Amino acid sequence: MNIKLNKPFAANSAMDEFDVKQIKKALNRLGYYKPYEKIGITGIPDAGVFAALKSFQQDHGLQATGSAKPSDETIPKLSSEASQKKSRKYIWRTVGDSKVRSSYATLEGTVRNLSDSPDPGEEFNCSCWAEFIDEQDTKKNCESERRRKDEAQRKVRELSERFNDLVIRLQQLIDEGKGLVASAR
Repeated sequence: MNIKLNKPFAANSAMDEFDVKQIKKALNRLGYYKPYEKIGITGIPDAGVFAALKSFQQDHGLQATGSAKPSDETIPKLSSEASQKKSRKYIWRTVGDSKVRSSYATLEGTVRNLSDSPDPGEEFNCSCWAEFIDEQDTKKNCESERRRKDEAQRKVRELSERFNDLVIRLQQLIDEGKGLVASAR
């Protein structure tokens, strides 16, 4: 990803829509920016993109202003980081309206890897984005599900043993009943 700003990127200034989309896409790819679900990645600057840029700058030892100029060090660093093919899982998200490309609509909700092609937001006027899967939460959920499964299996074993005991007791009662009937004859 090679970001080239046409104008300075700063709150309370006139910005180029294409610049805004490039920065949003790069920050989304890096897990810093998540767009509003009803509009996706657009050329409209919002508070979230400035906060995301500031976080990116802090994490990479840059002056944390939440803004960027075509000539400063933020843009080359953002381009470099976003260009790296990282192995990270995400869910493909679309706005879900009639403007979504049919090929992208079929990707909605699918789990993908950053190394997969195409990228959300890659095509001109694409508003799709990546919703990253937190692997720590996934691991916690897996551990929780495993504990629930183990507990369910334990209960099934207990109930199965109890059922077998009841079947044995029932057979004993049937045998006793047959013995009583035979002796009564």
